Amino acid sequence: SVSAFLLNRSSDLQYDSKQDYSAVKDLIREFCESYQKEMAAAGIFNGNIISRLLGLVDKQQQEQRIENRIVVEDKDQADKIKTIGDKDSMATIAFTPVFWKLYDAAATHPRYISMPGGTRSGKTYSILQFLHLLIPKADKAGDVTSAVSETLPHLKRGAIRDFERIIGHPLKADPAWNASDLVYTYPNGAKLEFFSADTSGKVLGPARKRLFLNECNHIQYETARQLFERTTGLIILDYNPANTFWAIEQIEPRQNCITIHSTYKDNSFLTPEQVAEIESNINDPNWWKVYGLGELGSLDGVIYTFQQVDAMP
Repeated sequence: SVSAFLLNRSSDLQYDSKQDYSAVKDLIREFCESYQKEMAAAGIFNGNIISRLLGLVDKQQQEQRIENRIVVEDKDQADKIKTIGDKDSMATIAFTPVFWKLYDAAATHPRYISMPGGTRSGKTYSILQFLHLLIPKADKAGDVTSAVSETLPHLKRGAIRDFERIIGHPLKADPAWNASDLVYTYPNGAKLEFFSADTSGKVLGPARKRLFLNECNHIQYETARQLFERTTGLIILDYNPANTFWAIEQIEPRQNCITIHSTYKDNSFLTPEQVAEIESNINDPNWWKVYGLGELGSLDGVIYTFQQVDAMP
């Protein structure tokens, strides 16, 4: 059989005790259970799902640890349940393993979560999904989460475009979006703001509740440090490990930092063409090490190899 991972219920008690993240878990649980009931009523899923959701199970089933709550019989059924529609939060909810690793890490309330990885591993998308679910449930009016990248063009082509895909409609058509300030305001009054690291007024501006540094290897440590000092809660970093820099040397060794590694193989939503394109670079050792395997590399132009000689010829 093929298992589709939507919600791990075996850890309910662990997260229900965490005020911020139990709210996110409740939201995800509601989506998943509603969808399961609809599919079971339509005859697509096993009708016993409804009984399980209502608690009508025997003792042996209750005691069994079930990692993947939805088990389907073929790939076609698995494909049908990869996305769950909800117009009020996201156009579709499609979670990769990277999202769940982030979710598990955040539930332990670290100061930092560092997410190095290869190309197309779903790092940025998963982080924005997580924040988009968390903010309306765990925050209050006036709370601010900042998503920061190196420059405004980079931000618009990357994180903002991903966020638009997550909400499922053009941001310019959403009254919650302030296009001038690049701020999305949730119904509870909490905000997700986007700005570039080269905007000194923002970097040295007011405090925030959370911080997401996108591709932080392109951001100077002094800039990052100013942002850290003005962040009261969780700080999330993501990057491709092209070479060693401040996050690897000064943040990840700390006890209050959790590091999550990922590669393109963690993103089940890539097309065969995208996978083939990535794997076509396997014979380029430096590129493959960084962007294929998500490992620390020495890309051309970053670290040079040389031979020492006694004198110039």
